[in-house]
Amino acid sequence: MELSTTTNDAVLTCWKDIANYLGKGVRTVQRWEHDLGLPVRRPSHAPSKNPVLAIRQELDDWVRSQAVRCTTAGTLETELERLRQENADLRKQLEAYEPDGFAATKGGLDLQDMSLLVNSIVLIQRSRVIQRRYAETIDYVRRMQSSGIRPN
Repeated sequence: MELSTTTNDAVLTCWKDIANYLGKGVRTVQRWEHDLGLPVRRPSHAPSKNPVLAIRQELDDWVRSQAVRCTTAGTLETELERLRQENADLRKQLEAYEPDGFAATKGGLDLQDMSLLVNSIVLIQRSRVIQRRYAETIDYVRRMQSSGIRPN
């Protein structure tokens, strides 16, 4: 008995149907299966040589998960820019408080200097984490684009 998409609209039964459903070519979706984990099933006891099955809902969920990964780059870029601005504002506050550096009162930093210093250190650490995540996301997006996936 040969399966077809007309018997069950939720199941796609060949590469051509899967490619048409996703709006891509057969080679592209085969590459996505190999490189990116496109959810395709291969029944072991099927009559044809290389049968495949894909469930539309699983494909939809997979596409949505790929779109989330691509839009993460924009979110990280926005957060990185916000942190950079916050860092610049803290530096201006610090310079306005004591243009020649930290005040050396009573052998060390006073409470306000210490607070600004701690805030600056925390901000720099957060900024580095965001920069690293941003670089990883950009690298991921470039790999996706070279595989034929377009970010939203």
